[in-house]
Amino acid sequence: LCAQLGVEEGHCAEWWARLQCMHGEAQRVYHTLEHLSEMFGYFDEHFKEISDPVAVSLAIFFHDSVYDPHEGSPGNENESADLFDLFAQEAIPPGDPP
Repeated sequence: LCAQLGVEEGHCAEWWARLQCMHGEAQRVYHTLEHLSEMFGYFDEHFKEISDPVAVSLAIFFHDSVYDPHEGSPGNENESADLFDLFAQEAIPPGDPP
């Protein structure tokens, strides 16, 4: 995915470590690394039907990446979207997406 987006290896490793840490937080019950794996299983199962696999992959990684049980909706979703925006600004080279 990083290569498809033109993300440098260092940024890729940094952001994967960050997402891995966030999805491993103790307060998480559902939006965990196991959940991401399950979502990518569905992704693989329905790949032929997905018109933009890069966008879907990013959505899987970043949906509810921020999870504060006291914040709830829409706070967690908004902060997760902000985190994706930060990723896009920091890691994805400028220009048209692939």
